[in-house]
Amino acid sequence: MTQNKKIIVGIVYPPPSTNITTFTEHVLNIIDYLQVENKQCYIMGDFNINLTNYGSHTETQDYIDAMFQHSFIPLINKPTRITTTTATVIDNIYIAMIYLVQIISHMELFIHIFLTTYQYFYLLNKLMTRR
Repeated sequence: MTQNKKIIVGIVYPPPSTNITTFTEHVLNIIDYLQVENKQCYIMGDFNINLTNYGSHTETQDYIDAMFQHSFIPLINKPTRITTTTATVIDNIYIAMIYLVQIISHMELFIHIFLTTYQYFYLLNKLMTRR
């Protein structure tokens, strides 16, 4: 990490009834501002958007695609809320890809850059169903 580089940590919590499309627009407005300011940014919290719904829920897919298009990727890929009947990935930490280079190996970077969003969540789903 570069010395004297400002880091912004954002904490979010949209209630479960929040419209995902509206929430996505608000998050992207903030990300656009942060990218112009060239600040290292982490966005974390209980998003109440189940990332495992990527292939079956349009609003979730649009949200995830928008985050990837803005170079923000989720660091958590295992269920964060588990009940007797469900396992969901609703809590997460997002980091801008440019800063991820500083904290992961080259092989992991290669995987993240060259996997499409669909492939990423397809593999995530496969890993989760092996339990």
